[in-house]
Amino acid sequence: MNAQQKWRETGEKLKAEAAARVAQEETAETEVEMELDQRRQLAVQVQGIEVTSEVADIFKATSDIGMENVSQGSLPQLKVTEVNSKDRLFDGSKPPAGKFFYAPTKELYDEVEVSILTVSRGFWTTVIDIKTNEPKRNPDGTAQTRFNQLVGGLLMSTMQPFVIFAAGTRWKAMNDFVKSIKPLTKHKTSPIPMYAFRVMLISELISTSGGNENHIIKYSLIRNDKNQAQINSNKNTIDVLLAGIDPLKEAFDSFISVKEVDRFSGELLANQVQELNTHQFERKVEASEVSAQAEATFNAITQENIDFNPFSTSEEGSNIPPF
Repeated sequence: MNAQQKWRETGEKLKAEAAARVAQEETAETEVEMELDQRRQLAVQVQGIEVTSEVADIFKATSDIGMENVSQGSLPQLKVTEVNSKDRLFDGSKPPAGKFFYAPTKELYDEVEVSILTVSRGFWTTVIDIKTNEPKRNPDGTAQTRFNQLVGGLLMSTMQPFVIFAAGTRWKAMNDFVKSIKPLTKHKTSPIPMYAFRVMLISELISTSGGNENHIIKYSLIRNDKNQAQINSNKNTIDVLLAGIDPLKEAFDSFISVKEVDRFSGELLANQVQELNTHQFERKVEASEVSAQAEATFNAITQENIDFNPFSTSEEGSNIPPF
């Protein structure tokens, strides 16, 4: 082997080694980038104390995604499935009982981390018979009614809005949770708002007084190994959470306005309000044309309605237990 061949082989060897080093460096860079991506994804999933600036920018740019229809009365329901549930997954299959079903995406979860943004005022609705889809009736023919509240928040894994209908034993579980965090939210020197808490939702099978079994939603604060409640304290995450509160409140008001019924008669309050407004309008139009006797009669009818307050459960309702 002459010197020229030896230099050629040496050069090729050095070239191959250089190429190998470049490949290793590129692989190392790829692995580092993958690790960074995993960390970014982890930060989004757990919504811990730290959120990367990249994720924060995404949150800011997309804070309205998923909320477009909320203010128009469309409620993105999150519920626990039961044996008799009519919910279906995307493939048409029936979900197993005891799972969380998110209606907008038809997805199932075993448990869900959420931020609870708001709880509606209490209101009464008719009890619907699952088999007939008609209101259940009392012996006197009036519709059976039930006390409700709506719980609204964001799924922390996707930042999508959700609404839970809380009534009966499910209302009690929600109310117990709210009571448990009240001392923290009302702390004199360093209060923590409800939306800041990291909350895990789990389902629990219980037996009812009627001998049936169904699932309730348990609300549990996420705690560290020192039993300290964990909170969403990142400013960018808080901005996203705060931006979701008003749309949910507006959606709740819209929903309640068309669903709320009189506790005792089961009649829609919206109909009663419309009737009251009709009486008041007729009085303005006819007052100058009717006789004094007719006007007195109309005033008496109006006076009967003055005592009617269609939103009387706004204050008392939040403290009235369901029946």
